[in-house]
Amino acid sequence: MSTMTAIGGGLGDAFASSYREQAENLGRFNLAVFGKTGAGKSSLVNAMFGHTVAQTGIGKPVTRGTNYYEHPSGIFGVFDCEGFETGQSGDQILASLRQTVQEYRGKPMTDQMHVAWYVLRWSDRRFEDSQAAFVRELRSIGLPVVFVMSQVPLLPTGEYHPDAAQLAAEIAAEISDVIIEGRVVLTNAFADPHLGCPVHGLESLLDVTFRAAPEGVRQALIAAQRIDLKRKRRICKAIVGGAAATSAGIGAVPIPLSDAALLVPAQITMMAAIARQYALPISASTISNLALAATGASSAATWIGRGLANLAKFIPGPGTVIGGAVNATIAATLTTAMGMAWVAVCERLAQLDTTEIEALLGDGSLIRSTFLEAFKEAARKPLGKDTPGERDAA
Repeated sequence: MSTMTAIGGGLGDAFASSYREQAENLGRFNLAVFGKTGAGKSSLVNAMFGHTVAQTGIGKPVTRGTNYYEHPSGIFGVFDCEGFETGQSGDQILASLRQTVQEYRGKPMTDQMHVAWYVLRWSDRRFEDSQAAFVRELRSIGLPVVFVMSQVPLLPTGEYHPDAAQLAAEIAAEISDVIIEGRVVLTNAFADPHLGCPVHGLESLLDVTFRAAPEGVRQALIAAQRIDLKRKRRICKAIVGGAAATSAGIGAVPIPLSDAALLVPAQITMMAAIARQYALPISASTISNLALAATGASSAATWIGRGLANLAKFIPGPGTVIGGAVNATIAATLTTAMGMAWVAVCERLAQLDTTEIEALLGDGSLIRSTFLEAFKEAARKPLGKDTPGERDAA
């Protein structure tokens, strides 16, 4: 039995196992969302995390008026206080929430509430005493509170509507001591072409939420969010760099082409880690299809066999195949090209909904073509250099 056959037979299982392990390493970020009905809570969550968690996730009641939705990826969840109103209803929610927070503190970090968003629609044009009291109570029970103003219009000059800016200043003056960074984050989740108001404030909201979150779940937050691809790419490039270093170590003593499959385990682990960074909304039953797509893309016939001989033509400087062997430069460059090509695949999948992703994974042809195109581009550039698209995102 050849090395390739021995390793190839278990690649799918290796990918799936590593994929699940990466989820455990990332943990899960749980967001609690509060605000009046119509404040735009769902719009903000959907804009930030890319998919309607309540539709694609696993929902379960937590307390009266509060449901918890876990994203299919397993690394993000939302405590949604539906239909929240001020006054007596708010008191009822707080009473049950206080008990729930205490109960959850005894659970693993992945089950706890980590950050609360309190969302106020700017067009309400007022912040009531009962709302201020509610925010203070949230903080008193141990929840970091990010205060978010939603649906805020921008003037043609790029400035906030003056009424919104004034209201935000008044709110900050009143409750700066209990909200994160003592300020209100002004946002608009979806563009309004009729009013000429663009999407804005989401990256600022992500930054504040990141700083408010416990350190142990910050990486899960970055993996779950969908608005800042630069952060994901930086993390993925670090993952690729680590795998490339491992591959270079294997190739430090040149290995025969027939044994190049020795590089595959590190590459499969790399691909699983990258896939997790994009928090694809797929069910557990679909992981096998993702593994099939990954291992198909990394097949010896495409990457290490015929592709490796051609790769030498693209590598500048000392990168050569000497005597039919893979050296450290070839091994590192090959792994880097694979990694960045897989990043391109995952970015494309992350733009789709669950049904579209599963359809693509079931067919596989578009994924292969996307991968091969990105692989050829990545293989042609010198080590350490960015493609134009990557430089724009850096």
